[in-house]
Amino acid sequence: MQIKFKVNGQNWKIKTIDADEMKEQRADGDFAGLCVVDERMIYIDNKNIDFQTICHELYHAYFSYLHLDDTTELKIGDFEEITASHFAANAEEILKKAKQLTKDLKEGNE
Repeated sequence: MQIKFKVNGQNWKIKTIDADEMKEQRADGDFAGLCVVDERMIYIDNKNIDFQTICHELYHAYFSYLHLDDTTELKIGDFEEITASHFAANAEEILKKAKQLTKDLKEGNE
């Protein structure tokens, strides 16, 4: 199952796949979910469709828009301020979207 949604006004997709398909996406471990920013795609293992996993992967999607590619000079205090501001600006939307996507994916995979 695949659902389209928006993050910061851009089109994204979330798709449920089986464990073998997940390994095709990333073979270095077992993952309940995976956010592929370059594809604007979130993959969820169809045996792990739960709010926590979906919310976690959504956070990665939203966080990618901070464009923090090189953080070697970033101090923990700076990082804390960045993530606190990001959380304050996006948490409600992420939680609401995660709840709806979890519901929709569960219903679609029954």
